[in-house]
Amino acid sequence: MQRQYCDDCANKEELAIYPQNRDFGTCQFCGKKKIISIDRTGILTSKSDKEKMKKKKRFKLIEDTARMLIAATGQTTTLEVKKALRQSQPNESWKQKDISSAMELIEIENSDLTYHDNGTFRTYTTHTNLSAQAQSTSTPASQTKAKKSKKAKKLSKAPVKSTAPDKRVSRSMISNLISNSKGRFFTLEFTKKNGDTRVMNGQVRKSNLMNGLGYFNVTERLGKGQSQQRQVDPRTITRLTLSGVTYRVK
Repeated sequence: MQRQYCDDCANKEELAIYPQNRDFGTCQFCGKKKIISIDRTGILTSKSDKEKMKKKKRFKLIEDTARMLIAATGQTTTLEVKKALRQSQPNESWKQKDISSAMELIEIENSDLTYHDNGTFRTYTTHTNLSAQAQSTSTPASQTKAKKSKKAKKLSKAPVKSTAPDKRVSRSMISNLISNSKGRFFTLEFTKKNGDTRVMNGQVRKSNLMNGLGYFNVTERLGKGQSQQRQVDPRTITRLTLSGVTYRVK
């Protein structure tokens, strides 16, 4: 189907390339009758489409620049990302608040990224770099082996806690993460009706995600191949650990 845009709603760069497509009619976006462009080639985009593409491109540039800086120095800040972007993309406008907002979303959407907040600004890095830093400052392996006891061996069987700081997210974000966990096991902390805090390991299935009350149908893993079905109210969840990353409600 041919699309019709007026000069105000269309990509003017494409109008200049294809002037033969100009005609008189009604714009499908603003409804005004004026000189329009009939998109017979399928190449024109509306202003709103173009803005979305530009926003997506800027978002990708911010992420790529941050990862490049992390790869070079092991960590980065939004200020460093802004300076690097202003140097590599001088024709674009790069504001600190926009980059900070974008980095917050990028960190939430990418499980390999994490940050440390010192109260003034955030320092972003990857879990790999964080683990490498922890190992470099740890006790040599020869000394560790000499100090191991039977008690330490028993403790070693317990799940290893991530050294990465917890991510502070909204409760709706945690619900979204659970809904899109794709059958992966997770650890959930929530508050029971009597006020007690409950922690469980389990998983959810997309085919049986929630019951009629909007509670998650969690298959709790009990060990030795046993499991049981539990219903968890999303409004009571306080912590979620998924794929090695811990999320806490703000």
